[in-house]
Amino acid sequence: MDVFTRLASGIYLCRPSRGDHHHHHHRQAPRGRFHIHGIILQDVRDEDLYRKIAHASDRVAEAKATYESLRKRRQALREQVLQLDAQMEAEQREIARLREFRGKCVDEQKARERDQEERRRGRAPWEHVRNVRRSPRHSW
Repeated sequence: MDVFTRLASGIYLCRPSRGDHHHHHHRQAPRGRFHIHGIILQDVRDEDLYRKIAHASDRVAEAKATYESLRKRRQALREQVLQLDAQMEAEQREIARLREFRGKCVDEQKARERDQEERRRGRAPWEHVRNVRRSPRHSW
């Protein structure tokens, strides 16, 4: 079985570690027999090898299915985040609009209280405006 067939079957091969050769990068590892999970592949019978290939293919299919499921869940969560962002933005706009409205209501309430106070004192409402120096930007 050549390397391309092994790679295509999903079996990834590794070299056995022998001694301290992995500590010396300048020395080549001794040529050994390929193995996977402690099994020397050249010593495995054909039917066992095909069974291992089928088992590895099943595990690859399982992993792909799990990956796709997770990818779809992540996409759904991203869409949900976008929806929540849009809802939050709409709520922020509503909060700003209501704060502005509340401010105008408070201003109106203060103006009414001031008018009531002026009436109570005996002056006409807005009489104090005549005595205040007007800004050239105001049209009144």
